[in-house]
Amino acid sequence: MLIKTLIDEADKRGLRKVSLEVRQSNVNAHEAYRFAGFVDRIVKKDYYTDSPAEDAIEMVYSINANKRKERMTNG
Repeated sequence: MLIKTLIDEADKRGLRKVSLEVRQSNVNAHEAYRFAGFVDRIVKKDYYTDSPAEDAIEMVYSINANKRKERMTNG
C-alpha cells in the first residue's frame, strides 16, 4: 500500500507526523486514510479553487502514537 510506504519512509527519516489534504466530497479516500490511522485535524475552507470551490480536510498521522498501538496490538 502506497500510504504504508510513505509512512515507513517518513519514519526512517525521523519524522514524527505525516499530513495530507483530502477533498471533503471524497468520502472513499477520507475513510481509507482514517482506516490507515490518519485523524482529521482541521477543515481548510475553499482549499480547492476549481469550480466550484471546495473545502479540504487536513488529516494527520502520528508515527510514534500509531507505532505504540501496533506494538500493543501485536504483542
